[in-house]
Amino acid sequence: PLHDESDTEIESLNHKQTATATAKLNQAKILVNKFLDSNATITFMSFITVYALYGDDVRIIAFQPNVDIIFLAISAVASAFFLIEISLLCWCKEGYL
Repeated sequence: PLHDESDTEIESLNHKQTATATAKLNQAKILVNKFLDSNATITFMSFITVYALYGDDVRIIAFQPNVDIIFLAISAVASAFFLIEISLLCWCKEGYL
């Protein structure tokens, strides 16, 4: 009988810890979602998108080949931002994909 009560207490404690962890995870998802939907983030990602669309054309038209590495680095950073954004959106929004 003592063993059964101890198991019940452990299961109850595990359930409470799981519920607390789930609540914290949901709260984090809400915060990330608010951040991604903020005007600042949307504006920043819009600038990144414009660069991704037209940056290479500007590089070819207006710059010498010796600055190609700089544009390549900026493009890599832009790609990283896109990857981070899509990953966070998939994590925090149910049914995003």
